[in-house]
Amino acid sequence: MIMAIEQSVRYQATLAQRLAGLLLPCFAYFTIMGIPMIFNAIIVKFNVDSATATIATTAEIGCISLLTLSVSAILAKLRPRTTMIVAVSLFLVGEVISILTDSFAVVVAARALAGVGKGLCIGLGLASLAQMQGGIKFLSWVGGVTALITWLGFLVVPALEGTLGMTTIFQFNTILAVIALPLAFILPGTKIEKLAEKTFSQGFKVDASNVAVFILCLLASVACSSGWIYLQQVGEANGLSAPAVGLCASVATLVSAIAPFIATAIFAKNKSVWPMFIATTVLGVCMLEYVKTTVTGWWITVIVMSTIYLFLMAYARMYSAYIDSTGRSTAAVGSADSLGLLIGPIVIAAFTDLSQGFGQLGILGASLQFACVLPILLLILRQRRGVASKKIIETH
Repeated sequence: MIMAIEQSVRYQATLAQRLAGLLLPCFAYFTIMGIPMIFNAIIVKFNVDSATATIATTAEIGCISLLTLSVSAILAKLRPRTTMIVAVSLFLVGEVISILTDSFAVVVAARALAGVGKGLCIGLGLASLAQMQGGIKFLSWVGGVTALITWLGFLVVPALEGTLGMTTIFQFNTILAVIALPLAFILPGTKIEKLAEKTFSQGFKVDASNVAVFILCLLASVACSSGWIYLQQVGEANGLSAPAVGLCASVATLVSAIAPFIATAIFAKNKSVWPMFIATTVLGVCMLEYVKTTVTGWWITVIVMSTIYLFLMAYARMYSAYIDSTGRSTAAVGSADSLGLLIGPIVIAAFTDLSQGFGQLGILGASLQFACVLPILLLILRQRRGVASKKIIETH
C-alpha cells in the first residue's frame, strides 16, 4: 500500500537546512544541463575529436548517475554534513584540476572525480529534503533553481570565453563549488534517520510504487535526452541558424523555470498520478513535432518540452517523497536525469538510423514517453488500493 504523507516520518529542519538541501543539488545538476559547454571546452582545450571528448563527459555523467543512485542504498549509513563536505570537496578538486591540467588522461580522471562529488550532492541533497518537514515543496523548486543557474551559465560562460579561454566553464563550476562548501556545513551532523521524531522500525523495502516512479522518470529522461543531444542538428534541419537555436534554448530554459512552482501548486491540491500521465503524453506528442515542423512550431515545441519535462521531474520528486519519507526513493528518482543522458546515446545508436533525417528520433522519443503509461497504470492501481484499504480500516 502507498504510504500516505500523514504516516510518514520527517524531522523538523531549520529554514537554513532546507535552503542548503535545495541549493546543493542545484549546483551539481548544472553540470548535466551544461554538458554541451563542458564537451566543447574539452574538444578545444585538449585538441581532441568529439568521440574522444565523449570519454571525459561520459566518465562524469556516469559517476553522477552511479553515485546518485547509490545514495538510495547507503543513505542510512551516511552523516549528511560530513558526506556533503566530502562531496563538495571532490566536486571542487575535480573542477580545479580540469582548469590546471593539459593532459587529456588527467582531465578524464578529474571529470570522474567531480562526477562522484556531484552525484553525492544530488542524491544526498534530494534525500535530505524528502526527510525534512516542509521539504517536499523544496524538492519541486530544485528544477526551477537549476533552470535559472543553467540560463545564467549559458549567458555568462560563452561571453567570457574570449577573455578567460576554454576553461571558463570549469571556472564557473568552481565558483559554484566554493559557494556550496559553506552550505554543506549547515546540514545535520548526525544521520538523518536518527533525527526523525521516531525511527523507521522496518527499514527500507523496495516497493512497486517506488520502482514505478523511478522507471517513469527514467523513460521520460531517456526520451528527452535523446532529443536534446541533437538539439543543434534538429534545429538547423527545421530551418534555424545556429545562433537562433542557442537563443531558443536560452528562452526555453528561462521560461521552464516556472514549471516547478506550477507543479508545487498542483501537488498541494491533488496528490494524484494523473498530472504525470498528462505530462508524458504531451511530451510524446512534442517529440513527434520536434523533429519536423516550421521555425515557429519548433520554437513553441522546444519551450513546451522544456517546461513540461521540468514539471514532470519536479512533480515526480514530490510524489516519491510523499510515498516514501526515508528519502531513498527520491534519491533514486534524482538519478534519472543523468542516467537518461548516459543511456540516450546508446538507445539512439541501437534503434535508429539518422543518416536520412531525424524522423526515427521523433518516433523513438514518442514511443518512450508513451511507454510511461505502464508504470503510471501501476501507480494508479496502487493508489486506489491504498485508498480502499484506508476506507476499510476506517469502517472498522
